[in-house]
Amino acid sequence: NNYLVFYTVEEQIIWVHRIIHGARNYISLL
Repeated sequence: NNYLVFYTVEEQIIWVHRIIHGARNYISLL
């Protein structure tokens, strides 16, 4: 059960990193 919570948090962190990285690339293209 604890592992499942950790996995979900890990997945959210990965998504946040992707969004930030993608936004940075998008802004640099502008």
